[in-house]
Amino acid sequence: MPTIPFHNPGVTYNGLHSTENPTAAEVAADLVTTKQHFGSARTYYPQYGGGAVDVGKVASDAHLSLLLGLFLFPGHDDWTDGDYQRFVKPAVARGNIEGVLVGNEDPDMIGYGIIPKYLQQAKSDFPQLPVGTSQTSSFWLSDGRAEQLLPLVDFIGVNIYPAWDWQRADANNQPIGVDPETGFNSFSTTYNQIKLKYPGRQVVVTETGWPTTFGPIGAQQFPVGISNARDYLQRVIDWVQAQQVVLYIHNMFDDQFGVDTSSPFNYHFGLIDNTGKPKGILF
Repeated sequence: MPTIPFHNPGVTYNGLHSTENPTAAEVAADLVTTKQHFGSARTYYPQYGGGAVDVGKVASDAHLSLLLGLFLFPGHDDWTDGDYQRFVKPAVARGNIEGVLVGNEDPDMIGYGIIPKYLQQAKSDFPQLPVGTSQTSSFWLSDGRAEQLLPLVDFIGVNIYPAWDWQRADANNQPIGVDPETGFNSFSTTYNQIKLKYPGRQVVVTETGWPTTFGPIGAQQFPVGISNARDYLQRVIDWVQAQQVVLYIHNMFDDQFGVDTSSPFNYHFGLIDNTGKPKGILF
C-alpha cells in the first residue's frame, strides 16, 4: 500500500484561523507565509466560502505540498460529495498532494458510513496515493471501531498530545504537572504504543503541539509558554529526524474560528499569534 515519503515536519493549517469567511487572497497570503517555513501542510477543508476558495489550487500556486483533508458534513452528504468531486479530485491531479485525509477526530461518522464511504472512494480513485483518516490516539488504541477502518486506510493518521489537564492551567498559563521533557516522553510513549498495535503500518502524526498560554483569544503570554513550546517542539523535531516519521506540527496560526472550544488551550497552539506576529517558537 502507498505511504507518505518522509519529509521534514509539516504544519497544520486552518483557513478559518482569523475569519469565518476567508477570501482566496487571504488564504494565498497564509500559504505563502507557510511556505517560507515549511514544505508541507496538513489541511482540514478542501475549500472555503462555498467554493470561492480552492485550497488545493492556492497551495499548488504557492508550491506547497498538502496532506489534504476532506471535511465531513453530518447530515449533508451532498455537501461532502460536492467538495470531494469539485476540489479533492482536481487537487490530486495537480500533483502536489501527498495524501488524502477523510475526517478528523470524528469517529461518529463511522456509524453513519461516511468515513468508510470516502476512504473506499479515494482508494479507488487514487490507487497510488496514500489515503487515511485522522483520529485521536485513544481511538486507535482502544476504540473497537478502529478495526472497521484498518482495511480501508493506507496509514494510521493520529493526533498525539502529551497527557495534561486540558481544563486547568498553572500560574504561568501552562499545562499543570507537565514540562517539555515529560510531555515529549508522553508523546513518544503513545506513538510507540500505536506503532506496536499496528505493525507494518505507517503511522503519521497528523497533529502534535504545545499551547503557549491558556484562556480566551488574546490571553496574556508568559515567556515560559514560548520557551516550553520551543523546547517540546525541538524534542519532537529531533525525534522525527532520528525515527524518520512523517509529522505535522499544530498549528501555523493561532485559531480564532473553526477551533474546538472545549479547552481554552486550543486557541493558543499557533506559531504565529492572533495579530499575525510570529511568537518566536521556531521562527
